Amino acid sequence: MHNIISLEDPDICLVIFYPFREENRELCKERIRELKDLGVTGVINYGPVSIGKFKVLGKGHAAIVSLAAHKSMGVVALKIRRSDSKRDSLENEAFILKILSETGYVPKLFLYSKNFIVREFIEGLLLKDFLEKYRDNHQMIRDLAENLVRSAWKIDSFNVDIEEISRPDKQIIIKNNDLLKIYYIDLESAKTNDHPANLNRIISFLISNKLMREALNIDENIVNILLSYLRDYRRGDHVIRERILIKIIETLFRKRHV
Repeated sequence: MHNIISLEDPDICLVIFYPFREENRELCKERIRELKDLGVTGVINYGPVSIGKFKVLGKGHAAIVSLAAHKSMGVVALKIRRSDSKRDSLENEAFILKILSETGYVPKLFLYSKNFIVREFIEGLLLKDFLEKYRDNHQMIRDLAENLVRSAWKIDSFNVDIEEISRPDKQIIIKNNDLLKIYYIDLESAKTNDHPANLNRIISFLISNKLMREALNIDENIVNILLSYLRDYRRGDHVIRERILIKIIETLFRKRHV
């Protein structure tokens, strides 16, 4: 049974207007009305991060992510723009979620406003926790690595650049240990770009992460080959990029077909 904190709770502003000061009470009331218009009925007290008496899923420099209750969607993830955020709106992130909805690699977008995004809650392990849990299962790590490469290329094909995945171990969730269900959960700084570099970032992670490198048997020769491919990939059009993807998969996974 979820512990739902009503929007009428006097302390709700600690979360939905974080960081909150009493002089901002009226502004917080505006946010409460905004949430009600979106159909959110309460914040669910759940997650590894504490804000006062509340538990939330995550807290970043620009936003809070909380579990929430919605009158028709049920349990959802609620992204909340911090009151001190340098970004004046979450609408760009919602726009990116719309663009990438066809890929299957981002949570479903339900509703959004200036200060909130209501989206699908993805339950699973962060990439870093998944790798630690299965550190001795090299075949599973290899399969995951291949799916990461393919997912990054797919997102690149939609001309979206996700800066956050320079640290993918903290920005990607594997849902229910299903290696095909990879979700990019933080698109805060994502933008459209004719030459996105998501694949470059994922390959850099495979090269630099010790567990990945060991499972894939990546030596210095393979590193040099991959870096050469990535230089061409960054400059190439879609056709060239797809050809380079095939070469990368052949190099990393010794496969002749994509």
